[in-house]
Amino acid sequence: MTRLLTHSAGELDMGASGITVEAGQDGDAAMHARATIDDNVVLSGKIDLELPGGKVHTLVPGDLLVDSGDPHAWKNRYDEDCLFLVNNVGFTS
Repeated sequence: MTRLLTHSAGELDMGASGITVEAGQDGDAAMHARATIDDNVVLSGKIDLELPGGKVHTLVPGDLLVDSGDPHAWKNRYDEDCLFLVNNVGFTS
């Protein structure tokens, strides 16, 4: 299990073990993908999920996102911290 705590102004504190992340995709240093299936649940605050091409989805408490290794970036553009929980499940493609 990985705990991600994002702070205002887009800061990210990521605690992960044994996970390889491919970062810097699509010209954005925060854009990344990994070879896992991730269940992401927002616990408090809100955060933007940005996809390649600039499409943005705002997640709020209670939202669940299942990511199957697609490139994405987490952006906190809000005046409050966001706490979300991620469960990583490894897979082989």
